Amino acid sequence: MDVVRTYGNVVHYHDASKLELLRAAGAQHAKIFFLTIDDVEASMRTAETVARHFPHLTIVARVRNRRHAYHLMDIGIQHIYRDNTIFQSGNG
Repeated sequence: MDVVRTYGNVVHYHDASKLELLRAAGAQHAKIFFLTIDDVEASMRTAETVARHFPHLTIVARVRNRRHAYHLMDIGIQHIYRDNTIFQSGNG
């Protein structure tokens, strides 16, 4: 994450499923949310919170497996990738 900071970006390390943390991190002003949590349950909690409270955000999610991808698609996440493969639901 030091590379990200080198380019002037802010990185937050905490439980991203917590609404108060997302607000403190400025999610209401962001354009893109990168979801890269390894734990599937934590990833789903975070995706649901972000999608519900910040519908303007484009969520780009890394998934652990096909089932994880389908769960994310069920809540409306359209930009999903696993390893080097990009899955996009819908027309986008």
